Amino acid sequence: MSDAREAREPAENRKPTRRSGAIGAIAIALYAPQLWYFTMDYPWNDYRIYWLRFFPGLPAFVPGVFIRYPNEYVFAIAIWSLTGAAATIAYIVSQRSTRSFYIAVGILFAWSIASAVVAHFMFRA
Repeated sequence: MSDAREAREPAENRKPTRRSGAIGAIAIALYAPQLWYFTMDYPWNDYRIYWLRFFPGLPAFVPGVFIRYPNEYVFAIAIWSLTGAAATIAYIVSQRSTRSFYIAVGILFAWSIASAVVAHFMFRA
């Protein structure tokens, strides 16, 4: 079974991605769209500090915002966990196939952009 897979997939696509490159690409894909939080023209008051606790999980803001939570701490833990799970899955994919890793990073980046747009809208609302 694995011989058939190896015959279909070229050798350059099967090699694992370097660890530092994979972690860097995943971090950029997840957090580059979230930099709106630090670059926007808004005073550093209590409201912005309140949102700072959500920053590690902002890439997973879109799926998390559609679920009802009893308080903001449970919401923060949920989106932190979802972001960590997505990053872990992408890292595991990076060790199996280069092409699949590029696809996974592209999906993470698109997901993070959508979350950044929704989070920015909710921050300003």
